[in-house]
Amino acid sequence: MLTFRPFVCACLLLPAFVFAQADTASKPAAPAQAASSPYVVNGRLDLAKLTAPDGKEIADYELRRSIVSDSAFHLEQEIDQVREKVAESYAPLSARGEFETAEEYEARKKQWEAGLEAKIAPALEPLRARHAQLVEAEQTIWRNRGALAGNLELRSVPKGAEVWAGNDSLGITPLKLKEIPPEPVEYVFKLEGHQPFHYIVAAEPGRSIDRQVELIENTIYPQTSEINISELLLTNTDDINEFERRLTVISARRERAIQEYADVRDGMRRDFKAPDPKGEYETAREYKKRVQAHQDEQKEALDELERRHRKYLEKLDKGAKILKDYIVASQATLLTLDVPAHLVQIDRYNPDKKSFGIVADYDRGQHRFHLSGGIPMPIDSAKKVSWDHENVKLTVQYYNLAFEQGGFTWYPAYAGAKVTNDGKTYPVNAVFHLPNELTQDPGYARIAAKQDSLSSGKLKPEGLNATDLKSAFNPVEALRPTNWKIPIAVALLAVGVGGVVWGLVENAAVDDAADISPYAPPSKYKKAKDDVDSHKTMRTVGYAVGGAGLLAGTLVFCF
Repeated sequence: MLTFRPFVCACLLLPAFVFAQADTASKPAAPAQAASSPYVVNGRLDLAKLTAPDGKEIADYELRRSIVSDSAFHLEQEIDQVREKVAESYAPLSARGEFETAEEYEARKKQWEAGLEAKIAPALEPLRARHAQLVEAEQTIWRNRGALAGNLELRSVPKGAEVWAGNDSLGITPLKLKEIPPEPVEYVFKLEGHQPFHYIVAAEPGRSIDRQVELIENTIYPQTSEINISELLLTNTDDINEFERRLTVISARRERAIQEYADVRDGMRRDFKAPDPKGEYETAREYKKRVQAHQDEQKEALDELERRHRKYLEKLDKGAKILKDYIVASQATLLTLDVPAHLVQIDRYNPDKKSFGIVADYDRGQHRFHLSGGIPMPIDSAKKVSWDHENVKLTVQYYNLAFEQGGFTWYPAYAGAKVTNDGKTYPVNAVFHLPNELTQDPGYARIAAKQDSLSSGKLKPEGLNATDLKSAFNPVEALRPTNWKIPIAVALLAVGVGGVVWGLVENAAVDDAADISPYAPPSKYKKAKDDVDSHKTMRTVGYAVGGAGLLAGTLVFCF
């Protein structure tokens, strides 16, 4: 009786122990780092606040994810502890009996395990539910972090450069970096035989950007006398004297490079090993062929030296031209020209274009142009306007960019125009047509390029666009458009539409197969049933493919 009483007491106390464990386990202790954080309310993590997409920095989401991950880890440990405690009070599985078959023992073991799991389940149910919430919260925090971070692809010409960030090697170009914080990072591109290239770039939240740099090959000249052409061209300054200083640096480097090239060339000729004398058993023809090969080798080496020298001078010359354009741009002034009223013609209002037409011809002094365009104006305002042709004033804006042609100076860089009438000024959407003998002059292209650069507010010296500059001087701010997405999206959408059409066709086939006379023989019923099942399966596949294609195509096109 005494031995039986403890067993009865244990059985009576076991449910109370299980429910006590469930109550405490449903409120696991918060991790140490979260105990005093704003994400803990009444000793319990506030998952709504943790998963809110209101983080300002990557570190915010990293902290939140760490808090949730630590809590999930502690909860897993608690689940194991509860399982062990409940299992200790459960009657153990007896060993296999002497006359018990293996199948009987396995069946009894499974039944025992099911009973243990049923005993443990009430205590673990709230813990497992909370653990699922934590896992879902961690995934949500990770998605929020991804929306704040960005992807970056780094490429180099030539490719194969090793990219470093501080003391960490990130990989070889072309290199794709994912989930990058939107903070400026200095990347260093290193490739044997080329100068290291330092580039600072910041990823953009929620975007994938692509950057390319051109590595400068080590020249034939002593590195101690080298200059950093990219730095001279890309470092911003508003001081004209600084531009002049940089121009002087490039000009002086060019003069030194010419002398250094002559020294290197003479040294190569002097140090180039002469061909061995004619051998005792070597024929005259073989000797002549060997000498010719030796001379060709020397000429090839000297030609390569000259090629690299010319390429270097071209880089210096182009850099000097760009600096001169910078000087012109910094000195550029927007001037005005008043066109007499009798040279200006204002046409009737065009309600479709919502503007008055305007035409002007000017051929005086240093200006020659034909202007055509419109004066944009809403219909209500246009009804109230009465053009006083004697007092209409057309003001043309142009840049002080002089162009010499035939011993005469022109100013063809027109920036815009405006009209004044009855004390009110209206903008003009103007197009300037210049004489053919002016625009066909080879020197006019530079003026036009500078005009475009100044008008757009983005200097594009020498008429070079962003790609040309990137190839020649390493400006890497141009973003390469991801045009590859468009054909992929179109292909996926086409697959989606095809899948939907396929599903509709199979759906019609289901109706046709099911339309069978009730008086048909059993064999036809069986065949009709098989046809219906087959068409239903194909219909499901068609709709699934169509839906997946449409969804994937839309996601690729939008994101």
